[in-house]
Amino acid sequence: MRWSKKTLILLFLILLLGAFLRVHSLGEKSYWLDESISVFQAERPVSDIVKMMHDDMAQPLHTLLLKGWILLFGSSETATRSLSAVFGVLLILVVYLLGRELFDEQVGLFGALFAAVSPALVWFSQEARPYMIFAFFTVCSYYFLVRYLRRAKAVDAVLYALSSIAFLYSNAYGVFVLFTQNIIFLLSLLPPRPFFPILPFRRWDMKKRTRLVRWLLLQIAIVLAFALGLWLIYYQYFNNIAQLGWIPPLDALSLVSIFSDVFGSPLLFLLALAIFVVASLLRRPKQYPRENILLLVLWIAVPLAILMVYSWFVKPLLVYRYVLFVVPAICLLLASAMCMISGNRYVRLAIAAVLVLAALPVVLHSYDAGDKADWRGAAQYLQQHADAGARIIVHPGYLQVPFLYYYGPVCFHPPVGYRYVQLRLCSYERYAVLSPLRFDGCCDDTTAVLTRLDASGDVPERSEVLGTMHDGVIWLVVEEHSRDGGMIAYLQAKKNLTHLREFNKIVLYRFE
Repeated sequence: MRWSKKTLILLFLILLLGAFLRVHSLGEKSYWLDESISVFQAERPVSDIVKMMHDDMAQPLHTLLLKGWILLFGSSETATRSLSAVFGVLLILVVYLLGRELFDEQVGLFGALFAAVSPALVWFSQEARPYMIFAFFTVCSYYFLVRYLRRAKAVDAVLYALSSIAFLYSNAYGVFVLFTQNIIFLLSLLPPRPFFPILPFRRWDMKKRTRLVRWLLLQIAIVLAFALGLWLIYYQYFNNIAQLGWIPPLDALSLVSIFSDVFGSPLLFLLALAIFVVASLLRRPKQYPRENILLLVLWIAVPLAILMVYSWFVKPLLVYRYVLFVVPAICLLLASAMCMISGNRYVRLAIAAVLVLAALPVVLHSYDAGDKADWRGAAQYLQQHADAGARIIVHPGYLQVPFLYYYGPVCFHPPVGYRYVQLRLCSYERYAVLSPLRFDGCCDDTTAVLTRLDASGDVPERSEVLGTMHDGVIWLVVEEHSRDGGMIAYLQAKKNLTHLREFNKIVLYRFE
């Protein structure tokens, strides 16, 4: 592959723009719950990480990479999030390579530009979570898949297999990506028909039987390498261990919201839709291979269709951050559609400028948006104002993880007569404070503890456990949406509310 000086300069500028957007304000916001869980898991010994895979829809690849990253750079917000930022910048490069492989240099550059400013890709490049690693290896997998289908070289087959194993161990939703790629391969075996472009990849002139056998061997190797992950998915899902109850039911309004989030904003979604419609209706000055366009469409449509149908009729699974891997395909599809609208480079640049100018305000606004709970501010306030000997209750119990990162373990010593209850739920060990009432929905670990203790006969009455909290000062830490919960009502009936302090999405109550 030859690289012109002009291409190198443009690609470097795009990568520089993407890197700036991803590292800007990287460590300003506190960890939210899921990020704190990722850091908590990564700081544990490898043996504990392996055990945690049994209790969670774990992403062991991200956890292990993050563990090494923390050893090198520490566990600050900037340090841990920079791992995702690095993969986010590398993803821009691979989008260019794939666009050039499927279409031409212009589509590759425009696709890379759209990926650089994509609000969704920028957002999740600034989180210590596995979504960006998943998206990166998905694009790599498609890139090497296309090269393998066209050239049938062993090195491309090996790199495709390694990339596929990597995205499978980055997110359980990778099984939908692998399923889509098998559909693409099977379609490539069929002869092309008029008005129905089957993926021929005509450069591959090997016999179909040989192609099929080699592909099956390749898929068997991938499945065997992911055998542990498949067993974990089966075990966790069918034993209700996977914590997915928080995903809202899918309806028309939530579906529109998901597509809007994937594109970054309703305006970007409408602009992209308009470009797709115009490109399909106008006489095209440049015709790209329809099979390559179909590949991108299948990349997007097949996983989304499966998740939509399953979410409607069985159980909600569709969340926009879990389908982030379709955004690079949208960027390339948008770039190819834009290039087909007009052969005039100034028209193309004008369309690209409109899209970039529509995306940048969304990205810039996200730096100041209060989308993450201010656990840092709440913990620091309690460090300065909590009374000596006061008891701090973080409720529900799973929220102790982000709070504990900033405050420290000293507040979790139990009161007299109250012994630790150690549990493994949502994939990490912690000590929970019991609650007299059930809090809504998934991951209500306090309810799980009560059920477990009641069944064993260790705690005959909930009031006996909570009675140990009646003396002294109590600080209650809850999320804003839980301020009407039963714990607050219970404490208000037993004590006087003397102080209330609000932080972003966090509320502190002082009772005595």
